[in-house]
Amino acid sequence: MFIKDLFEAPISDISFMGDWDKNSSFRQQDRKLLSNPKAITKIKAMWKFPEDINFNIICVNHKEAKNHIEIGVVDQKYIAKGFTETGEDILKSLKGDEINVIFTNNNGSEGVPMTGWIMAHRLGHAIQRSRWRYPKLVYYWDEAIQLYIDSLSNLNEHYNTNFSINKRNQSLPLTGPLKYLVNHIGTMKSARDANIRNPYEFLHEMLAQYMITGSIKLNPPPLSFKYRNAIIKRPENESLDDEWIYDIPHQLKDYFETVLYNLVGKILVM
Repeated sequence: MFIKDLFEAPISDISFMGDWDKNSSFRQQDRKLLSNPKAITKIKAMWKFPEDINFNIICVNHKEAKNHIEIGVVDQKYIAKGFTETGEDILKSLKGDEINVIFTNNNGSEGVPMTGWIMAHRLGHAIQRSRWRYPKLVYYWDEAIQLYIDSLSNLNEHYNTNFSINKRNQSLPLTGPLKYLVNHIGTMKSARDANIRNPYEFLHEMLAQYMITGSIKLNPPPLSFKYRNAIIKRPENESLDDEWIYDIPHQLKDYFETVLYNLVGKILVM
């Protein structure tokens, strides 16, 4: 089955390949959601930025797609060799002047439906996976990681604490004061619900926030917060507040935009 729905930018096209009448690489919840024209229209309306980049979205529900989860940037040879049954249709759908994103699943989202926000978030996963095979292509993604990890680490001197972040593995769970700080600083729903689990997830959530709203909004670090039986405080510092409200969001936005511009014409498998 091949269904195509023509959109205005930033999502120019969305294609569904495979058999969407049964569960395969997509579970029932997402299969039914993505088969609903109203849901597709809503996804279209959510992705807005960057305004001058088009996205070509391809969703593949097929048993062979289960072998291609969070791969990142690939070439056409990878598609031809790895997608033996759906690859021909995928290759015909690729666009050389757009970012081609192939969604094969929604695994790892703890049952969260595949909404426009989740799709933007999971694009972050695909970019993250590209760091090892295409480090120059997504160089500014690493710069974004370094910026906010260093900024979080620097909070130690303000709170007189000694929490640390594993810079080699930002997928490790957030713990202690750091978990509270990250979820306080973030303004998206996952942060308000205290559901940001690790530094990578925070970066992916900020990417989604940018792609949907056009900006990144962060709260300044709190003047005080309770951890276990202690009250942890920091002095009032207007420059620190401005750093988190203005400087860091603007820098991250620039990094995200540069990464996305560099991905035009590329293929990402998520």
